[in-house]
Amino acid sequence: SNFEEMVTSTQDMAGYLQTINTVIDEVVTLADDMTEIINTVSASTFIELIKMDHILLKLDIYKVLFGFSDKTVEDLGEHRQCSLGQWYFEGEGKRLFSGSSSFIKLDEPHKAVHQNGVLALQQSLLGEREQSVESLGKMEAASDLVVKLLDSLEQEYFIALNTQNSG
Repeated sequence: SNFEEMVTSTQDMAGYLQTINTVIDEVVTLADDMTEIINTVSASTFIELIKMDHILLKLDIYKVLFGFSDKTVEDLGEHRQCSLGQWYFEGEGKRLFSGSSSFIKLDEPHKAVHQNGVLALQQSLLGEREQSVESLGKMEAASDLVVKLLDSLEQEYFIALNTQNSG
């Protein structure tokens, strides 16, 4: 009778352990799913913030052109000093993407956004409206390329985060 009770108890214990293992597996799966969701959201949010900062730079240029801001060329001109530039040259961008072709291509159009924006302001101050409008067009074209490259990086950023968290 004691032996049968021990066998029954052992079988019960095995059943409990199986239930615990199943629950643990489910929790691990849920945690992995949550990590993936969090990484996707953080990648998207981070890249969107970089894009927003880029748009705000262009807005500042237009505000100066139309007399709504007293910022100077010096405030707007250095592409290494804005958030995108700092991210690119010193921050997470450089750390995560220095080998990426989209990342490598990003510097030139980003620099062109700043250069053409500043040129447009300078031309406007000299009364060269046509040239200023042409420089704004070049700024916008370069900006479009910056945004496209950031979109490509968003996908790469997501992959890098998942690789980092799973490795």
